[in-house]
Amino acid sequence: MHREQAVVSRGPRHSPRSRRGNILVLSAFLMIMMMAMVAFSVDVGYMALTKTEIQTATDAAALAGAGELVNGTAAAETAAMTFLAANKAGGHTLSETNATFEFGNWNNSTHVFTVSNDTPNAIHLTTSLMQQPLFFGKVLGRNTFNTGADSIATYQPREIGLVLDYSGSMAYDSTFRNISLIGQPAVETNLQQIYTQLGSPTFGTLTYTPVAYGNGSTSNSSIKTRFGLTSVAYPYPGGSWDEYIDFVQTDSYNQAAGYRYRYGYRTWVNYLTSVRYGNSNTPALANCSEQPVTALKDAVDVFLEFLNYNSTDDRVSLSIYSFTDGTAILEEALTHDYS
Repeated sequence: MHREQAVVSRGPRHSPRSRRGNILVLSAFLMIMMMAMVAFSVDVGYMALTKTEIQTATDAAALAGAGELVNGTAAAETAAMTFLAANKAGGHTLSETNATFEFGNWNNSTHVFTVSNDTPNAIHLTTSLMQQPLFFGKVLGRNTFNTGADSIATYQPREIGLVLDYSGSMAYDSTFRNISLIGQPAVETNLQQIYTQLGSPTFGTLTYTPVAYGNGSTSNSSIKTRFGLTSVAYPYPGGSWDEYIDFVQTDSYNQAAGYRYRYGYRTWVNYLTSVRYGNSNTPALANCSEQPVTALKDAVDVFLEFLNYNSTDDRVSLSIYSFTDGTAILEEALTHDYS
């Protein structure tokens, strides 16, 4: 009986030293790959950071420029450059060489910017940063990169409500009661201006410089006779010669100014601006510099001229407050028509 003997074939054996050599080669290759990935990540991160910085600077500059569009494109560009230079990108201060400006109109419906110098309401700013060095780009055969940003900012039209106080409660520089604020000479100058604007009317024998007559016991009829007012009709719907005489005799501010019992056009105009300033009482004051009524009108004119000149597309409403019960009249609802 023969027994068959199993034969096992074995391949060549590798020594531990040989395996260590293979691991070293693999480790070196992996190390190179890891270093390349780290270098790539650093450069990509730097590129992304620079892109974010230049976009932030561009957005800030465009917003600043849009806010100055009401003062013209030159002012808008100056404001934009100020903000652009204040924000660095990639460690660099941005200047005019990095920026391109366009002015035009932004359509809120279509979201389209159209270049135009005809009353622009938007600014388009494009910035660029060229030949920025990379840290490890040489390994991959690239030394620099370019980046940039663009931003469109619009001037948002406003809805403005103007409320004018015609009640006369702030007529500080045309009445004796406010001498302490601006001085008596200034008040008297303004009173004379109003008298001239009223047409320098003459009644009886009154003169502009007040004349003293009588005292507290002197009757109104005697005073009217003295100044030739007995048969002279009072010129305006509100007030009377008797009320004017009583005012001159009893008003504390008139007395403090040194005009008690003194009758003339200076004290008469002070009476108008202190007591009978409303349009229903003295309509002629509407065309006079009864402050601040004229100042209010002039200020509104200047303001509307400014809006019209800059074509801001703002809408304006106008209300008039002139009633003792605190109510007002809406003269004009919100409109683009400033005429």
